[in-house]
Amino acid sequence: FVVKPVVVRADGKYVMCVLAACYKVDLGALKKQLGAKSVELAEEEEVGRLFGDCELGAEPPFGNLYDIPTIMDKALEGDDHIMFQAGVHDKAILMKMADYRKLVKPKVLEFSYPLGS
Repeated sequence: FVVKPVVVRADGKYVMCVLAACYKVDLGALKKQLGAKSVELAEEEEVGRLFGDCELGAEPPFGNLYDIPTIMDKALEGDDHIMFQAGVHDKAILMKMADYRKLVKPKVLEFSYPLGS
């Protein structure tokens, strides 16, 4: 599955959400599951500042490398592998899901819905 990271601010703190590239973050579901008062998408300039070593829009799903908690969408749990941008737009990494989970230790929540829903 191709995944994408989406950075949100939950009560003012950054959280990286990792979900299928063809899905969107359900901010209401995320707010409820995080027990937050407010959850909003981080602005593009904030993401650029947080991931200064990456091309904008090509951030890898490793919030732990940037001291940002990472949560993974439950819909990805059954996938054997994931593919994601490698910090640049012209390179991608294919990784075993077990290896990703071992490296990142993401919290798993249900927070996405398919585009076009």
